[in-house]
Amino acid sequence: PQNPKTPKPRLRHLKLLKNMIEEASKHFEAGDYKKAADQFEKLLLNKVINPLVNLNLGRCYQALDKPKKGIKMFDEAFELFKKLESNEYMAKSLVFMAECH
Repeated sequence: PQNPKTPKPRLRHLKLLKNMIEEASKHFEAGDYKKAADQFEKLLLNKVINPLVNLNLGRCYQALDKPKKGIKMFDEAFELFKKLESNEYMAKSLVFMAECH
């Protein structure tokens, strides 16, 4: 029998992903866009579906002068926000995308 105090593998994985998001956000807020981008990319490799990850990765690419990659991430974020019917973030995605041009 599993000890009830031992987190299940899925829960451990979710906590790890949450920590990765927090770490990426801290790097972003500190202006370390390369480290933030690396963390956000790892999240996408882990199949995290969170439009804020795409949006923030796009902002990292924008700051790193990688507009094509930024546009791709903003477009993906827009589509995910659209599914969530989040007009505010759909608009933010479009604004950031326009700034890349």
